[in-house]
Amino acid sequence: MKMRIDIVTLFPEVFRYFDISIIKKAKLKNIVNINIHNIRDFSEDKHRKVDDRPYGGGPGMVLQLQPIYKCLKFLAVYPNKSSKTKIILTKPGGVLWNQNFAKDFACNVERLVLICGHYQGVDNRVSEYFVDLEVSIGEYVLTGGEIPAMVIVDSIVRLIPGVLGNHLSTNKETYTDDIKYNYPLYTRPSVFTTEEGYTLSVPKILTEGNHKEIEKWKQQNINL
Repeated sequence: MKMRIDIVTLFPEVFRYFDISIIKKAKLKNIVNINIHNIRDFSEDKHRKVDDRPYGGGPGMVLQLQPIYKCLKFLAVYPNKSSKTKIILTKPGGVLWNQNFAKDFACNVERLVLICGHYQGVDNRVSEYFVDLEVSIGEYVLTGGEIPAMVIVDSIVRLIPGVLGNHLSTNKETYTDDIKYNYPLYTRPSVFTTEEGYTLSVPKILTEGNHKEIEKWKQQNINL
């Protein structure tokens, strides 16, 4: 399955990350198609304005409905969209994104549209009429929804079959199926001596090749 992802943002340049990461490999393999759309391109204001003061007063500015509506029309996900298409708005206070969401989207969604929130917030009619899910990546406030959008995309794409070289890489990961696999990890050399003369060694059991005992050690050393 090839997934298409459309990201609606005020800052398209932020997403250069997708050209230097695992996501780049997924794009080159034609597993995922990522398109970045500047919200200002859909503004009907001659100055490309996309925000205004909130009705009822209050601090900050609000991202307007009109340019987002026009963008969704351009993307052909409104007024009709496939059941395999999901529209997400990144927003403080949204549902907390987790590994189970990522796995579900990787398996069941063919097209994802991410609207990056900004300013004091987004006109609530966007959520009322166009969005399937409001998502937060944590209980804190960022300057915009671009970083959360990158987190969401990264967490989904790496789970699509063929993206990672070893399919077992995603089978036993932290938070997979609510099971924590975050036991300590070590690699070569098994013994490292610092310039100050300290010897830092890998637990001996991991170097002896007894897989049954190694699995037991891993289970005993999971950080809950």
